[in-house]
Amino acid sequence: MLTIGIEHGTTKIAFAVLKDSKLHNFFSLDRKLLAQKQVSVIDTLKRVLPQKLSEVKMIGISYSMGDALTEITPIQKVKNRGILSTGGTGEFIGGGTQVFDEISSSGLPAVVIPGIHRNLPCLDPRFRAAYSHHGGADKVGTAYEGYLYSQSILKKQVQNLIISDISSGTVTILIKDGKIHGAIDACLGAMGLYYGPLDLEMIRKIDNRELTANEAFTFSGARKVACIKEKEEIIQAAINGDPKAQLAFETLIMAVTMEIAGISSLVDKLDCIIITGSIGAMESPINIFEKIKQQTSKLGPVLKMDETSTAIGCAKIAQAVVEGAKEILGIKVTL
Repeated sequence: MLTIGIEHGTTKIAFAVLKDSKLHNFFSLDRKLLAQKQVSVIDTLKRVLPQKLSEVKMIGISYSMGDALTEITPIQKVKNRGILSTGGTGEFIGGGTQVFDEISSSGLPAVVIPGIHRNLPCLDPRFRAAYSHHGGADKVGTAYEGYLYSQSILKKQVQNLIISDISSGTVTILIKDGKIHGAIDACLGAMGLYYGPLDLEMIRKIDNRELTANEAFTFSGARKVACIKEKEEIIQAAINGDPKAQLAFETLIMAVTMEIAGISSLVDKLDCIIITGSIGAMESPINIFEKIKQQTSKLGPVLKMDETSTAIGCAKIAQAVVEGAKEILGIKVTL
């Protein structure tokens, strides 16, 4: 069976191709080149697939916030790409839009994955009451791969786990009794490298019209502490001993650790914690993963997933749909 997972991430659009449940190919395409139509998803897939494009059984696609969907839905039945708005979600480039539209017009079988938001029935009513949005559609792929991966590593049935995806932003997801119970997005809790919650200083800047809320959110992550804009420059500065850059990473680690500890209070016992994302899974040149592991291991076993996990999770959702799954992590499948 050939399935494809598409991750609409902050800095890239990533693709995982599974053949008979195993990863055959993983690649990413530049969002700006996609938006400018300088690269084509369909043409790229034709080059990298092990079989003809017509052999693809299902594509699992995540797009932006996914907040207009509450079920895993065939792409032909989805209106407005499954979102309420493109506003308030970080930088809009248009690469993900181009990917969605290419897949939609291709005629290939595809399902669109919803985001984690207050209209999702499987969430704890308290999360739904407190927060309108908890995580983008790609985080459902992350959660599903984490759920399957933890069972393969621990060799047991896993029901209660936390997945913390730390990259441009941080999203921490709680799976309880095998269903997504709740999540904390970057604008609500722990900072990522670029995005984070808005504190009083930022709220005042918004009120004074120095920044829009989205601009403030986009610069409320660790780079606000480092006073450096780009990821690689922050990392290099920290390696070179820049105190602000080093403090930025230590602050991020503290915030993530606090978030994991807080959300863990909602279950009696955790089967495991999974750390993932381009920052969370980093072990070199800065061992972010080990530092978070040391501070959270008292809560349960701490595992690591690499950057391919989200797209793989979306591909495995596609596979589960083909195999007749009625729900995934508490999210209903409709065909």
